[in-house]
Amino acid sequence: MIGQGIFDPNYALFQQSSSGSTYFPCPRSEVHEREEMIHLFKFVGRVIGKALCEGQLLDCYFFKALYKMMVGQKVEMIDLEDFDEKLFKSFEYIFTKDPEILC
Repeated sequence: MIGQGIFDPNYALFQQSSSGSTYFPCPRSEVHEREEMIHLFKFVGRVIGKALCEGQLLDCYFFKALYKMMVGQKVEMIDLEDFDEKLFKSFEYIFTKDPEILC
């Protein structure tokens, strides 16, 4: 099925979040040239859009911040938790502690 192939690590279009439960666009793919990546992502967008229009489910979830970006909502720090839980917890620790303790 094409839906599963889109997320194949060999294509280097998407990678899994640290929890392994969501996907996000691969920030640096050395497999494809820039122009080819743009064409591939346009194709993927069309496939996903068609699946949504036809009520078909894809066996994947994107991280919450990506959905927010798609609909023009503000991305907040809490959205980082879905992407990289360790990084989120580190930021949360830093932002909730007294600056005197951290120095």
